Amino acid sequence: MVVRPHSQSPFQKTVHIINIIMLLRGFRSDTTYVKGGYKMNQEELIQDWLDSSGQNYLSMQNMFNNNEYVWSLFVGHLCIEKLLKACYVKSVGNITPRIHDL
Repeated sequence: MVVRPHSQSPFQKTVHIINIIMLLRGFRSDTTYVKGGYKMNQEELIQDWLDSSGQNYLSMQNMFNNNEYVWSLFVGHLCIEKLLKACYVKSVGNITPRIHDL
């Protein structure tokens, strides 16, 4: 069954947006950063955020498929937050602030 965009629920639209954002992977650079005591360059830091977001994305899909919508939405939020942090590191070239204020 094909779901038309106009008939999607707000949550399904959010999942669709996350799917699109996940396609934006592949940032690159050469600066050195420290995260969790481990020294990494900007590329590694961005990839770390993308990998973590990808893991959250799979968890979100599993929860959604098991009708756990509240937790799925919460984990989807974490996924988006981590993608935004990857974009922040790419755009600003700095370590992301340790906050949850999107």
